[in-house]
Amino acid sequence: MEIPFYQETLDWLLASRVPSIRYLALTRQMGESEKGKAATAARAEIAGQDPVAYILAQQAPGGYWNSPKHYYSPKFTSSHWSMLLLSELALDPAHPAMQSGADHMLRSLEADISAYQPGGRLLWICLLGNWLRYQLYCGRLADERVQIVIRYICADVARGCVC
Repeated sequence: MEIPFYQETLDWLLASRVPSIRYLALTRQMGESEKGKAATAARAEIAGQDPVAYILAQQAPGGYWNSPKHYYSPKFTSSHWSMLLLSELALDPAHPAMQSGADHMLRSLEADISAYQPGGRLLWICLLGNWLRYQLYCGRLADERVQIVIRYICADVARGCVC
């Protein structure tokens, strides 16, 4: 079945000045490998172009945005939200800023995660779901703190998810 205006829309996405849009159109819509020539070229531009360059410029040397203690607020510019945006904008997960931000967020939630007991409450499930998304994007599956959160989310879903 042909989708009306699909090719025109795809052409518009591929012509974008925002490399994240081009990269995602190539890899998610056209099925090009992340290692393909056009995808590699688009991804190489992502860190140096806005909006990603602007977000990266706001990151402190400790891997956080705005405040080392307040990872969730102010909304959309704090560490949590910046990490979520950077992963959605397809910044390479191996980029030093992504790794530094993921480290900061692991440390920020470490006390809560370490104190968690099965059957207990941890944090907002929606916060943890988004946190888990960028931790996995950054290759943190084997980290025990990530594993605890995965088990917690699965248990919460089994209980009916109260977020």
